[in-house]
Amino acid sequence: MIESRGATLVSGYLAGAAAVKITPPNTGHRIGNLQCPALIWTGRRIWDYDEPFIDRNSNGEYNIGEPFCDANHNGRYEGIWISGGVQHHAHSVLSDIWVRTFVVSDGTHIVAVSSVDTLGMFGTDIEKARKLAKAQHANLSELIVSSDHNESSPDPIGIYGPAAQGQSADFGTTSGVNDYYIDFLTRQIARSVTDALASMKPATLGVLETTAPTIVPNLNHWPTTNRKDDTTATPPPANGRIDAWDPKVHILQARNASTGATIFTAVDYDAHVQNLGHSSDPAISHSITSDWVGYFNHDVEQQQGGTAIYLQGANGSIETPQVPSRHNADEGTIERSQDIGQELAAVTNAALPGAQPLAPGPVGSRRDLFKAPLENQLFLAAFALGLFAHRTLALPPPDTSWPLGRPAVATEVGVVHIGPLDLIANPGEAFPALTKGSHWGTDEGCPTRPNPPVPSEHATASYRWDLGLADDMIGYLLPAWGWDADRTVYVNPLDSCAFNDTSEGGHHHSLEDESLGPTAGNYVATHLAALLDRFDGGIRAANAPGRYLFADGTLSRRPYVAPFAPGGVVSPTQHAIGVVLSSGLVVMIPGVDAAGIYHARAHGVFVDFDGQAQQSADQSTRGVSLVEPGGGYPAGRTVFVSVFA
Repeated sequence: MIESRGATLVSGYLAGAAAVKITPPNTGHRIGNLQCPALIWTGRRIWDYDEPFIDRNSNGEYNIGEPFCDANHNGRYEGIWISGGVQHHAHSVLSDIWVRTFVVSDGTHIVAVSSVDTLGMFGTDIEKARKLAKAQHANLSELIVSSDHNESSPDPIGIYGPAAQGQSADFGTTSGVNDYYIDFLTRQIARSVTDALASMKPATLGVLETTAPTIVPNLNHWPTTNRKDDTTATPPPANGRIDAWDPKVHILQARNASTGATIFTAVDYDAHVQNLGHSSDPAISHSITSDWVGYFNHDVEQQQGGTAIYLQGANGSIETPQVPSRHNADEGTIERSQDIGQELAAVTNAALPGAQPLAPGPVGSRRDLFKAPLENQLFLAAFALGLFAHRTLALPPPDTSWPLGRPAVATEVGVVHIGPLDLIANPGEAFPALTKGSHWGTDEGCPTRPNPPVPSEHATASYRWDLGLADDMIGYLLPAWGWDADRTVYVNPLDSCAFNDTSEGGHHHSLEDESLGPTAGNYVATHLAALLDRFDGGIRAANAPGRYLFADGTLSRRPYVAPFAPGGVVSPTQHAIGVVLSSGLVVMIPGVDAAGIYHARAHGVFVDFDGQAQQSADQSTRGVSLVEPGGGYPAGRTVFVSVFA
């Protein structure tokens, strides 16, 4: 356990921020110039960090089998390969990429949070940046590094490197990790911390949560949505579509306490940053760009001043969104990225006048290091090929529940505390159903795999925001009951749910091949919940088995009914009016006292996954907050409803 917690409070906070460019340089200061003379190694080099080679087929880029000068003697060719596809060598820069860092202190402890324009960084590389920053700044308590999942940036993982001639696959033949670039990136992250600390001033923090109804999410896969639009899927569910995602735009702004000038505006939102990396136009897909986050940062900084910072949330299966009110542009186009970034900035700028002061409180962080099982056969093959050049496997722990014969991946979770705000850090692309819970589970998924604890329900902070791809990158994180894959990905004869499509109700899958396996997501959720249980102060919400109650007296695991819709956002036709707990306690909304055979024994308001009160039940609803005592609970107590207990 690694812990940093402030103890001495001040009347406000100290805050600073900085943005440092991480676009790979092409200044002519080339690696290997002495041992790799250009007279011999004549291949075209665009970036300083492209290793010299001989372009035998004269196509202007390195291909597998061509001679190269291994300047750092690691046995593989290193170029700048884009994360959006295999053998996408970067040809140009459409827009610079950045690491953006904010620092906050309570007067005793300082925590830095960096957001990096990259697909996702391994913990080994993040630890190098952390050690550099702490070596330079003894007063820095902790550095948390989150990637925004930009797929138009240099490959930090290794699967998007050069491929053999004629190869058509999801990953390259050799690693796409560029050691020279990763070294540069870690130093730039540390530099951003230095610059942010140098700018630190007494500050006031403002916080708010809003929504962006003009940005339509693209929810493709179970268990983020129960839509069934695949050609092989069973008919749509009779009780309609329901989703599990976080529609909130979470905003934190720091202002100079003396002048009122903006220091930083950080926005935490759930959406993939992949539009331009997936473009069908090679002039775009082979270019470095900040994608739609760049447009967002520009417009927020233009209006607010200071440094704009986009923080990735739980983005599992929340693909490139659409903005119908703007160009309604095709995916992969620059217009689509402009639409998303500018609309999110417009929502942010319009909402900021309603920001509320963040109450002064302790600043600190906690990290929990542990091991997760690797059950994905494709990942095992990638390790064997050396694609994950900056990662090694670990021995499994002495755990009797560990999947038999499976190696381990060392990873971590964490929490950043800024007074009444928690940034809950997970090491991958977490499905919201894992971090925020859902209204379905083992009955529609795999009944023999356990439901994991819901991390947000174990927090006590007023604001509970997911921080995704943080301090590591281990791929998609799904609850075990919602994980399904074919035999090329997962083989386990002891798992009765393996290869059983009927157990998933015909739900469409495709992302499991980018995860560690069916067990890892539960490990992450369990460690996050335990971390919050141990260290989050305050009154913890209760958790009780139950169902949602409708006006006609029917019960459901779901808090609303909506017609099935293959895309867009669902529009409920019925909303729950209360909950019925297994203890017998019936809680109804104020003004309602009976429904069917049920009579209210207490009244309460619905709450979402963050424990925030709601006007009516929707897809974010997770329980109730009592407005009067009942069932042994005092007034004001929040009760999260466990619909699968």
